Amino acid sequence: MKLLRARQSLRNAPRKGATMVEAAIFLPVFVFIVLGMLELAVLVLRYNWVSEASRQGARMAVVRGALAPGTTGTPVMNSWGPSTYEEPATDAGEIAKSLEPYTTLLEPSRTTIRVEWPDGDLEVGSRVRFKVTTSHEAFISSLFGGRTWTVSGTSTMVIAH
Repeated sequence: MKLLRARQSLRNAPRKGATMVEAAIFLPVFVFIVLGMLELAVLVLRYNWVSEASRQGARMAVVRGALAPGTTGTPVMNSWGPSTYEEPATDAGEIAKSLEPYTTLLEPSRTTIRVEWPDGDLEVGSRVRFKVTTSHEAFISSLFGGRTWTVSGTSTMVIAH
């Protein structure tokens, strides 16, 4: 009986450290994959925020055309076209302020708003293009090399009134 136990313990002796070696190889790979998935999830979330901000901005712009209430030919919000507007989300102008509820989850200092009227006027049927751009810095920059990604969303709509 003692001889049998001695043989079994000798067979298992080389395996005692194998679990630790397997864990040392598997655990960093697993943690790297999980952190990469989290990084990707945050990047996709920022893309969704930027897309929603550009969509809402375009919706606001299409109702501020030449027929919008106000003096003849002048929209209520004078900064809404037809000249191109490009400012950071921290700007105190009407366009940035109206988009503030949609850019608060982004870093306003890294977010840029660009509005252009490709047809050059505010008439019904003309287009307005709204683009929101932000940058995303990896929160686990030591693993991804401190890389910064640019995330942008663009919406083009037709002026309705």
